[in-house]
Amino acid sequence: PMTLAQIFEPPIPSVAPTPWIETWITGSGMPGAAAALGLGVLAWIILSKADKRPHAWAALATGALLSAAVFITARAVVTQRETLRKHARDFIDAAVTADAPTLRQLLHPDARVRTRFGSATSRDQIITLSERAAGYITAHDVREVRVDPRGAQVARTQVRLSLDGGQLPRVSWWALDWQKPTPDAPWVVTGIEPIWIQGFENPIGNAP
Repeated sequence: PMTLAQIFEPPIPSVAPTPWIETWITGSGMPGAAAALGLGVLAWIILSKADKRPHAWAALATGALLSAAVFITARAVVTQRETLRKHARDFIDAAVTADAPTLRQLLHPDARVRTRFGSATSRDQIITLSERAAGYITAHDVREVRVDPRGAQVARTQVRLSLDGGQLPRVSWWALDWQKPTPDAPWVVTGIEPIWIQGFENPIGNAP
């Protein structure tokens, strides 16, 4: 019989918190933009009630300008976390649909996979595994991507994935190790391994 840990998701190892400036300004920009506009509206209400209309409109205009500035800044700046989050989604989409060209672009030539279902020690072997598995998958959904930067050229992403198709596990968490071989090179996946797979106590198995 399966244990509760095999059925229900256990706590997944946490990643480093996103810096506040990225959360509020250089990420999506929405929290910072909304906060700036909200403060402007609040100041307008307070000053209007105090019968200080010119100051009220000036405060509202300042809040609106700050909100626009934050939003424009967020659109102009692409952070490391945003880049890796998109790459992780693109990689999972390519892996479950056997999109070989995209996999070749996102995989390091010596990338490795470690699972109890099969292992691989090169990009070509990983693509072969993807092609074998794709026929069993009818639908997939990347539910969550967590990014753990570990340096300017090294990072890890944690991906929560759900699958439909035959007897495949419904939900799983995967770790993708990323690297930039040189400072100007694109990010590529160097390692893939499961963190948790529904229904399996040891998802890595005896893989080396």
